[in-house]
Amino acid sequence: MVALVIIKFGNPTQKDYYLPRILSSEDWWCQYYSEPSAGPDLAGLITRAERDGDHYVVNGQKTWATPGQYADRIFCLVRTDPTAKK
Repeated sequence: MVALVIIKFGNPTQKDYYLPRILSSEDWWCQYYSEPSAGPDLAGLITRAERDGDHYVVNGQKTWATPGQYADRIFCLVRTDPTAKK
């Protein structure tokens, strides 16, 4: 799933770095969606990511990941604009 996001929204540097690593299974990604107060309801996400220079700082909780026990990278759904429509 993350490869499709990188293909659609990634810049050339991100595509050149991540896509071959995903294809070769050098990088294993997990998905973090569910939260204690929202469960799988994505409209209820509370975890947020705030821009800090070239990076984001993520604050919140996630309760489930697949395949988290094998992953070395994370694909996480968060809010970047707390005023945006849910």
